[in-house]
Amino acid sequence: MIRLQAHRGVSAECPENTMPAFITAIEQGYNAIETDVMATKDNKLVLHHDVTINRTARRKDGSAVGASLPLACLTYEELLEYDFGIAYHKKYAGTKIPLLEDLLKLAKKNGVEIKIDAKFVKLPADAKAALFELVREYEEIVALTVNDIETLKEVRELFPNVHIHYGRVYTKETIEEAAKLVPADKVTFWLPYNNERTSYVTVPFINEELAKTAKEHGSLAVWNLVNYKELAAAEAFGADTIETNGQIKHEQNVGVLSDMHTHNKNSHDANCEIRPMVEKAIERGLSYMAVTDHCDVFLCEDDRSLDMCSHLITAAKEADELNAELGDKCYALRGVELGDGIWLPDIAEKVIGCLDYDVIVGAVHAVKCTVADGQVGMKRAFSQIKYDEITDDQMDELLNSYCDDLLTMVETLDIDIMAHLICPTGYPLRRFNKFYDMAPYKAKIEKILRAIIRKGIAFEVNAALFLEIDGKQPNLFVFEMFRDLGGHLITVSTDAHSPGAVGNGLAERVQWIKDMGFRNIFYFKDRKAIPCTIK
Repeated sequence: MIRLQAHRGVSAECPENTMPAFITAIEQGYNAIETDVMATKDNKLVLHHDVTINRTARRKDGSAVGASLPLACLTYEELLEYDFGIAYHKKYAGTKIPLLEDLLKLAKKNGVEIKIDAKFVKLPADAKAALFELVREYEEIVALTVNDIETLKEVRELFPNVHIHYGRVYTKETIEEAAKLVPADKVTFWLPYNNERTSYVTVPFINEELAKTAKEHGSLAVWNLVNYKELAAAEAFGADTIETNGQIKHEQNVGVLSDMHTHNKNSHDANCEIRPMVEKAIERGLSYMAVTDHCDVFLCEDDRSLDMCSHLITAAKEADELNAELGDKCYALRGVELGDGIWLPDIAEKVIGCLDYDVIVGAVHAVKCTVADGQVGMKRAFSQIKYDEITDDQMDELLNSYCDDLLTMVETLDIDIMAHLICPTGYPLRRFNKFYDMAPYKAKIEKILRAIIRKGIAFEVNAALFLEIDGKQPNLFVFEMFRDLGGHLITVSTDAHSPGAVGNGLAERVQWIKDMGFRNIFYFKDRKAIPCTIK
């Protein structure tokens, strides 16, 4: 079985080079973790990629660091004043920069290899000496990356038992030269795969000749892969290891199904109990069902005194009691569908903070634009609009505003899943057989999708809006664009408002997701994405 290495941890789902990213890599079964070691002003060994902290760090209040600030100019205690999680996603607020030793202890306990990037050669002499002391203590799980023959000689002399990763393979001759200095069972040769993530490299991309030579003298590794089509290509070259930011997984939780978006009597638009919904989920072979009752923040715009949390707390209590009774038959997850939170961010934050959720689904149900009746600042949900009375210009205004609000939501709110991207087009199609093409908004949709991919927010495939025209899925390009941009976090849901709808059609949607080239769907527990291999 091919070995998988998590680049800076599972950095496609967590802030890179942090303990959450490393812990997630271990939980998801990665064989190795790649990381970057740097030295503070007082020679503490910390894990960070850039020379400066500006890209990944924020001040305690979440604001930008400001002027360019090199990590080497700060002591470790000074670095602890910065937040290395919130820039990635608000749910990681408070994440501190980790020490190398913290990761090594974790890796040793779990039997995971730590591959230290070649930038260690640039460490100050005292810090480099401290690094080598740690390597000696953790030799059985540490591997070192080198980019030149002189460093290779130095490392081999100091650590004859440490595995070497040779990272600058230029030619067949370069591989053979390195192979003279290290036995085949102690060296891995790294070659880049030609994709968007490696477009900057100046060394040759993997080809048959280089792959064959590497395999003759050691093991072959390929970086940095983002999808399973690229994995298949690497496997065809005979790769022993591949590196990924987390988009590629080992098989786990095979065939596990979950409905990550449902409503019950605790939502304003449903009247069913949670129990029969969970019972239907069990009947349909689901392992998890998220109880995500509505909380539409725009309702507070005229009356901020409205209680937006009590119904969510009630639903969570009912779900917890049902879980205790049913055991592991089907886990009812604590959740909320946070609608239009960007209208009143302070109310949204209150809702987010009122429970320990498993999942927060973010949605846009209404936009502030002129629609049909000339009302500005419209507060009606899309489901209430009379689409048979709307002009094309009015619908264009609505869809443009909708895309803008979605982007603001994913960039600013603390959510795990972006709900039903094509929501405004589903109602007119279902109720009036009126199709609206989202293609004119491709540029805006691409920004939305890039944002959720960058922030580790999942893309929801919503069966309630998964409608076909003449046997074809309209607006298919949205799903294809997500895939082609490197997206991998997908949840499936029914948006059920009654027991009969729970899990209905999910198996067919999951098959469609697999046919699109994805290998996994996800559910959320304790606000962490859990991968489930599609059968």
